[in-house]
Amino acid sequence: MGFAAPTRQELLAAAERRAADARRAQALEAAQATQRERTRIAGEMHDVVAHSLTLLVVHAETLRARGGELPDWARAQVDGLAAAGRQSSGELRDLLRMLRDPADAVPLQPVPDLGELDALLDSHRAAGGTVELTTDVAPQSVPGPVQPAVYRVVQEALVNARPARARSARPGHRPRQRWRRAVV
Repeated sequence: MGFAAPTRQELLAAAERRAADARRAQALEAAQATQRERTRIAGEMHDVVAHSLTLLVVHAETLRARGGELPDWARAQVDGLAAAGRQSSGELRDLLRMLRDPADAVPLQPVPDLGELDALLDSHRAAGGTVELTTDVAPQSVPGPVQPAVYRVVQEALVNARPARARSARPGHRPRQRWRRAVV
């Protein structure tokens, strides 16, 4: 009789297996819900932001095609607008791709680093702003993972300077102990 009846240990092991299965199913459902939401957000961003950005680039390129009718200062502004729009479109495309599929997290376009700061500052100057860059370290001495972050901080500072009607900015970075910091 004792051979046919499950032992207490067997019942406990079966209950633990069911609980583990339930936890795995719950984790899978949560991951699937997260991915559905990421895909939904990426779709909305594409519909709103990407289409608007594409329209902006089309208008800028149309103005460039009619550049002979524009004053010199306007031609430079339109060239900068078209270039910024194309760059932003590429970065947005990478962002949306990574949002839709986190496993595909390698950007198609190069990630900006400190070597591209001069071009960023030149675009701000072309828009009528003045920029003074001060560095206390060689850009190549800044660790690779820190460089895109510093670039984005400077980029954000320049963008924020425009609505505030600030026409000048003085971004810089200095060594501080082992760490680097961006002073904007």
